[in-house]
Amino acid sequence: TNAVAQRLGVRVMPSVPLRRGADESAVHRFMAEHAFPLFVKPCRSGSSYGVTRVTSAAEWPEARDFAWHEDPELVVEQGVVGTELGCGAFVAPDGIRILGITEIVPKKAFFDFEAKYQGASEEITPARIPETAAESVRRATRTLVEGMALRGFVRADFILPADGTDPVLIEI
Repeated sequence: TNAVAQRLGVRVMPSVPLRRGADESAVHRFMAEHAFPLFVKPCRSGSSYGVTRVTSAAEWPEARDFAWHEDPELVVEQGVVGTELGCGAFVAPDGIRILGITEIVPKKAFFDFEAKYQGASEEITPARIPETAAESVRRATRTLVEGMALRGFVRADFILPADGTDPVLIEI
């Protein structure tokens, strides 16, 4: 997903993939070259199943095994500090309708399964972001929906970096 999003011009953070049983040296290099926190994510999972926020290389083995519980392929991704946002879209017969932008305020380190489904977050719609940032989120959502030929209801999750630069895709 990150590679496709990047080709479409949507900003993503640097990442490295790993398949169960493969040589892990690329992941170790990635961890040495990038600032923590990093996120370890199963490739084919959603709703934050199997996702871990790691703050040191010592947390890698447990995070890897947790992700592999969901999928034999994972990605290690650079974290980004900022405002978490979700933007919905509906692909209707007459075109794409971009829905409101929701600001997600987790009560934990990140919007994990507990924050999403067990009340450990606050969701604010419309998001408390500048209109220029909101337009960037809507434009990125539309680009992803069109470029990936998605159908039905879609939600794209982003982080708006604290420095106010373009939103970064987390998942769609």
